Amino acid sequence: MWGAIAAGVPVVVVPAFADQETNGRVIARAGAGTLVARAPEPDGRRRPAGPTDVQAIREATGSVLAEPSYRAAARQLGAEMAAAPPAEAVLDRLAP
Repeated sequence: MWGAIAAGVPVVVVPAFADQETNGRVIARAGAGTLVARAPEPDGRRRPAGPTDVQAIREATGSVLAEPSYRAAARQLGAEMAAAPPAEAVLDRLAP
């Protein structure tokens, strides 16, 4: 998802594992995409997307494609990412 944002392309995040939901929230707050949140399983695990999620994904995709503000925000966020110094430069500044 971050590769798309770096290229200025808005995203619809359908989290499946790890930090994808957190990243999706960050992207949604920035206006560069939207998050399709799904209820977890009773044991707390995130369930895979399935037929019951189709409508929500379709609606989210339609919104992201139709609303120009998502693309504008993704381009802005991508430009900010491109302007950030590389990790090596930051690490060099932190090293004693």
